[in-house]
Amino acid sequence: MLSWFRRSATRGHAAPADTAAYRLRSWPELPDEYRTAPVLQAFTRMTLGPLTLGLFASKSGMPLQEANSLLEHLVRRGPVEKIPMGSSGAHEQARSARLPEPPRI
Repeated sequence: MLSWFRRSATRGHAAPADTAAYRLRSWPELPDEYRTAPVLQAFTRMTLGPLTLGLFASKSGMPLQEANSLLEHLVRRGPVEKIPMGSSGAHEQARSARLPEPPRI
């Protein structure tokens, strides 16, 4: 089952070396050509947590380069945040994003 998911998740897209994840900070204003069900579903998924470029492209049905252009445009405008992965900076961001420990009774 897992191998089927991996094949279907990357079908039609080159496997990128994802070095960043993208987090939705606020709902973006999208041009008409990007107001499609798959693109809106990909952004809806981003409300649950960050997505890599490859996963965003797969969920939205967009080619990688087009998905990258859209996400980078939204990073510059503010509604999307780019989170580096695989570096100490990403580790520090993840650590600071953790929920505080609940008080002990």
